[in-house]
Order: sequence, then C-alpha cells, then structure tokens
Amino acid sequence: MALITRTGTEIYADAVALYHAEKPSAVLLNPDPHSHISYLRTTVEEEIAFPLEQRGMARAEMHEAVMGIMSRLGMESLVGKNPQHLSGGHTRLVALACVLVIGAPIVIVCDPFHGLDQPTRTRVQEVFEHYPGTVYLYHSHSPVPHTISTSSHIPGGHGELLVLPEIQGTHKRKRLLRSSEIVFSSPKVRFEPRRGEILWLRGKNGVGKSTLLHTLTTHPKLGFTVNMAMQRPQDQVLESTVREFICAQNQTAPSCGEESIDALTRRYGLDPDQHPLDLAPADLRIAHMLKAFYGQPDIVLLDEPEVGAGARIGELCEIIEHNLSTPHPVSGTVPAVIMTSHQDVVLPKVPVTQLVVE
Repeated sequence: MALITRTGTEIYADAVALYHAEKPSAVLLNPDPHSHISYLRTTVEEEIAFPLEQRGMARAEMHEAVMGIMSRLGMESLVGKNPQHLSGGHTRLVALACVLVIGAPIVIVCDPFHGLDQPTRTRVQEVFEHYPGTVYLYHSHSPVPHTISTSSHIPGGHGELLVLPEIQGTHKRKRLLRSSEIVFSSPKVRFEPRRGEILWLRGKNGVGKSTLLHTLTTHPKLGFTVNMAMQRPQDQVLESTVREFICAQNQTAPSCGEESIDALTRRYGLDPDQHPLDLAPADLRIAHMLKAFYGQPDIVLLDEPEVGAGARIGELCEIIEHNLSTPHPVSGTVPAVIMTSHQDVVLPKVPVTQLVVE
C-alpha cells in the first residue's frame, strides 16, 4: 500500500503518461468526473456496478463490492438516486467509486478533492490511505487543506445592497404528455448580495447550492441582469471561437467590440479565433470567467469556479478581484458576486460575506 501525491501545472498529461506506462494494472480518474458516468443506468449503485459487469463479475459479488465502496465513501444517501440528478460533488463521488470498485493495483486520480465539502474530503482521504494498492493523487495546484479558514478575508456589508426575492431552487424532470415532475427542491434562501463584494454560498454536497444559482438566472422578478459561470464550462459552449464565446450573451453591451475582446483574450494568453473546446481545461476556465463578467451584469454567479482552473487559479482570482474593484467605464458600477466554493484558495482579497445553506 502506498499513497503518492504529485503537484504540477501539467498534471493530466503526467497522469495519462503514467496510466499508459502501467496498463493494464492501472485505472485513471481524469479531472472531469462526468466523463466517467455512462448515464445508461437509472440508479447510482447500478452505475458503479457497470465496470464490474464488463468484467463478468457474479451478481452477488458485484452487490457486495458496490455497497462496500459506497459505505466507505459515505454514499449511503445516494442509494437509489438517478446519476443524472446529482450535484457536482456527488457526481465526483460516483466517478471515484466507479474507479475504486474495480480494485486495480494502481489507481491514478486527478484533482481528487475538487467539488467536495470538508467532511467528504476527509473521508475520501481515508479511503485513499487504506486502499490495498498504490494510489497516485495529482493536484493541479497545492493540495487544499481540509480546514477552511476565512480569517484572512475582508468582512463584507458595505457595498450597495441588491434586494432579491426569497428563492427556492427546484430541479424538474420532463415527462412525455405530462407536466414536469419536481425531483429536487433546495431550502428557501434570501440572497442579499452587495456590489463589489462576494456572497459566499456554503453548504454540504447535495444541499442545492447549484440549483439555487440556476433558479436565480431564470427568476422572473429578479430585477437585475445576471450572468452565470456554471461548474462545467463545456456546458455553456455554443460558439465556434473564444471571441464569440465571451461576447455571445452581451452583443448589445457598449463594450462588446471585436477589438476589445481580442485585447482581453490576448492579455490572458488566449487566441480569440480558437475554438473554446480546443482550449486546455485551465484556459477554458479563464475564458469562462471573462465571459461571466463581460457586458456589465449586475450580478455574477460563480459555481465552484476553481474547478478546472489548475495552475491558473491566481489569474482567476485576479479577474474576480479586478471586476469587483474597478467600476465599469460606461455604467460606473461594479457587479455583485454570488459564489459557491468548497475551497478557500479561490477567494480573492475582496469583501466576503458567508451564507450557509442547510
């Protein structure tokens, strides 16, 4: 048994190289957990059993192996849940279980703690430490400590208050010839964001933080313009160039000119004519962040923006800090940010107020 941690700027390439060198004794969990979910199964436990089915394992053995890894990872509450209806953190847990359940001699995991709350990180770390084989953990930046400290941040409460209605997030499933069915509801929350500040939305995995943000983007009585950067930048790519990707939803914004977009992208080392999906994950996250703040929105919603930022996490923080401290040349205002994150490293040195969802 061995637990080996590696940190670097090109971790995925290094992890893939190690995987190919150690095949067939190794399994690899890449940075995007969604790529490990087949979505061919209707329950979490069936999804985790999928790789064991491919290996011809007997049903009784599969059941024991699946329930065992779910217990060790603290996933009992996910039994019977549909993999399509999970939070980002729970999806990462399912992907991790799909890899660990195989029992390979070598397990290679990229950014293992992204999107996981503190208690879950601790539990996952213990599973790694007791795994009966060799586990390689690749971190795209320094491993995040298990304890989040907020003492270094400036307390919020001074910027212009944006009064929003009470929000309850819901996730609906469409049904043929019938009305949509609500499959998940979050607690009701009253957001009080302030311009130039971050409202840090905190809570355990699966409590509904992302659902709340998605509901804010479509609320009919919000009264403010809203841009959102979702957990997975790929889910918001509809355009064929980085220029169009950043500018798409803001074509009427006074600053939305091709020249300004080109200058903005090149400042961060991006080619404005490149296809967004051809960018490295960290570069796509930077473009995604530029998109979120472009066009003078009143409120910017950031759903775990540190995930995928890798070695460019510092530049991501700079983008947030710059947009919250520099008034727009046309409107003369700065936006408010509502952000979810389980990792303290992403928070720049701007006023922060915490809002816990339970």
